[in-house]
Parts: sequence; C-alpha cells; structure tokens
Amino acid sequence: MKWAYSSILALAISGAAGAAYADDGEALLATAPPRENVASVPLLALSPSSFALQAERYLDRRFSIAASAAVDRAAGGDYQSLGIGLGVEGRYWFKRRASGSGPFGAARLDVNRTSVSTAGASIGSAWSFAESALCGWRWIVSERVEITPAVGLVVHTELATGLAASTRATGTVGITAGWLF
Repeated sequence: MKWAYSSILALAISGAAGAAYADDGEALLATAPPRENVASVPLLALSPSSFALQAERYLDRRFSIAASAAVDRAAGGDYQSLGIGLGVEGRYWFKRRASGSGPFGAARLDVNRTSVSTAGASIGSAWSFAESALCGWRWIVSERVEITPAVGLVVHTELATGLAASTRATGTVGITAGWLF
C-alpha cells in the first residue's frame, strides 16, 4: 500500500510544479472549462484490509454534495469481519467556486454495518452512525488533481446485537486526493 501513497504524493507534487509557472493560480484555472464532478479516495481509509471511494457533484457556485462507499475486512486470526459503509456530505463553499479551490463547511452522515464470524458461524453484528460537522480546504494542484484536507467534530452512535447503545463525541481529521472532471 506504500506505493499508492507514494504515487499520489508524486502526482500531487508534479501537478503543483506544473501549475507553479502562473502568477495567479486562479487565473490559470479560470481559463480551463469548469469541472462539475470529483472522484476521490479518502487517503486515511486506505489499508490492506479496507478501501473507500467518494464522488462529489457541484450543485451551483456555493454548494456541492458528496457520496461515499467503504468496505472493511479488519478482523484477523480465527475471526472474519465485513464492514460496509455509506456516507453523504453536503458542502457549502465560502468563496465562489470559480477556481474550484478554497474553504468549505460541511455536514456529513455515515452509516456502517459490521458483521463478525468465526468458522462460518456468525458472532454478531453492529450498526454505527456518525454525524459530523467539518471544515476544510480544497487545493487544485494541477488542472484536474485535487487534495482536500478537513477537520471537524463527529458524534458516533453504535448499536450492537445484545449490547446497550453507546454514543460518543470526538474530533476527526481526513484528507482526500482525487480527479476533477
């Protein structure tokens, strides 16, 4: 998986170097046709046992909506697990999206179902729900490559078979790298 991180980093650096010749990055990107869609990978969700994808669509100059899907097979040893998650996020862009980059605020909802088994017999399953308030910044490092870090607060609620529900609040940090089209 190290090659994936290295490849994305190399792509971002080469894109940034290519865009560096312009005096004004927004002027350079303003001449390009507008990009209405973004396909990205949440980099902190990558591991040998998990993967996530996100798709974003600009609705107008101030709003966009993103949807994500994730798969996680984290259990090991005598146990098997499968986690499947879906998420939706609404973003408000604080400055006009003429260049495609800049600050944003977001509200996000994630739903995940995880099941655990051993020797083919189910041990149990759990549902988790996460509501997040985020702020972040998108950088366009070349005409089509984006990097978007975000931080925020999240409230997790977990409902497991045979156990009491638990809810906790925590901070969150994330970063995506993707392709604008």
